[in-house]
Amino acid sequence: MFLGLGYLIHKFQEENGVQKYAKIATLILITFVFDGILAYEITEKIYDIKKNDVIDKVVPDYTIGLAFHTINFWLIIFAGFIVYLIWGFVFDFVLAAHGKIDKVNVALKEKDKQIQDVNTQVSDMHTGADKLTHYIDDAKTQIKKLQEAIAGVIIPSEFETCMYSFMAGWLAWMSGAGKSGTELDTAENIVRDFIGTVTYTTPKTDAL
Repeated sequence: MFLGLGYLIHKFQEENGVQKYAKIATLILITFVFDGILAYEITEKIYDIKKNDVIDKVVPDYTIGLAFHTINFWLIIFAGFIVYLIWGFVFDFVLAAHGKIDKVNVALKEKDKQIQDVNTQVSDMHTGADKLTHYIDDAKTQIKKLQEAIAGVIIPSEFETCMYSFMAGWLAWMSGAGKSGTELDTAENIVRDFIGTVTYTTPKTDAL
């Protein structure tokens, strides 16, 4: 009985609004009436036993009015009713505490799942970083090889001849345009420096 009372009280308290208090009050009233009927039946049995033992006088039948004046009737009602209420509310508290524990466990499981997801992402990022490092090392190796290949390339002498021919024509144009000797020398030095840098050789004067 008290388990059902506690469970119903717990379910009613989960509802919103003032109606839940009316439901709880109705439930307690029904419990009180049930306990009253039970007390009446018990005291009636006791009264009938005592009545059968009396043979020298007339004993009236047991009635509700007589039950109200019997102390055992009220003792049974309040003893049983209070026990029902106490155990009912205790059971309600147990259910409420268990519900909170379940929520905590669910939250902990969710956090554990989030931690696992983060660890998986971190592991994937480390794997990706290792791959990128490997790709970068390979790229550096390829760049170094290309730089070594470029450093070992000597521009053909035909390129040098073409550049000096271009310089001769350019100097002739500058001379015809009335440029000064200083400007002509500067232009010639620029071309010679460029050819020397590209071909890794010092061009000869007679190449003109």
